[in-house]
Amino acid sequence: MEKRPTYCELEEQLAEALRRAEGAEELKNSFLANISHEIRTPMNAIIGASDILRDESLTNEERNEFASILNISSRSLLDLLNRIIDLSQLDSGIMRLNESEFDLETVIIRLYTIYEDKIKVLEKDITIDYQINCINPNIIIDGEKLEKSISYLLDNAINFTQKGEILLSCSLQDDQKIKIFVKDTGAGICEKQQQSIFKRFNQVDNSYTRKQSGAGIGLSLCSRYMKLMKGYLKLESEIGKGSTFHLTVPTKYKSEELGVMEANSELQNKNTLVK
Repeated sequence: MEKRPTYCELEEQLAEALRRAEGAEELKNSFLANISHEIRTPMNAIIGASDILRDESLTNEERNEFASILNISSRSLLDLLNRIIDLSQLDSGIMRLNESEFDLETVIIRLYTIYEDKIKVLEKDITIDYQINCINPNIIIDGEKLEKSISYLLDNAINFTQKGEILLSCSLQDDQKIKIFVKDTGAGICEKQQQSIFKRFNQVDNSYTRKQSGAGIGLSLCSRYMKLMKGYLKLESEIGKGSTFHLTVPTKYKSEELGVMEANSELQNKNTLVK
């Protein structure tokens, strides 16, 4: 005969069900606050630009300007959709690593160029710089996820920094780990909220009237990419003094390049002993 749960067990089950329901409600509210804001803004731009382009009196220059608005806003929506799809794949456990050769130095320089132009377009009083402190063999890693992670950290830094500077730094350590940090002089995050910002659809300010853009997905994706890649994401921040996000992720070298690096290391050790 099947054993019936006791009154205390039923109470515990009910309390757990209530906690889950409250968590689902909170997640739904965060989702609505963030996603609705991020969808409405580009959609309004697309609708507005589409209506104006019907005006036959527009000059070619004006048409090009509104066509550019359509393109940028459409790409913004596509990026949001791709982030939600990635998040869904991570939730369902079907996302896999796709490792291949990856030129870290080239990617860092490209991202620096892209975000330097983005800052100019936004007309923010921010400077951006980068540091590369490593020999750059072609490494074996899931480069797409690593590049996306760095991009999300740069997006976050630009979004929450009104004035000052942003620094992107990377190094390839002897223990075959990539260490990257993005440092900004933004508003900073209090210690109480430093863990919650890595949750899905969550931001420091989740209200409908918040000033910063963003769907609250980037940092969550970044954190979960790192777990998938057996790395980790760490935050150091203080209110009024900016934030520094650290990425550490293991990688592999191509066998022939690893041999060259080991030979160079042995030669350096011999030279040190001779001295």
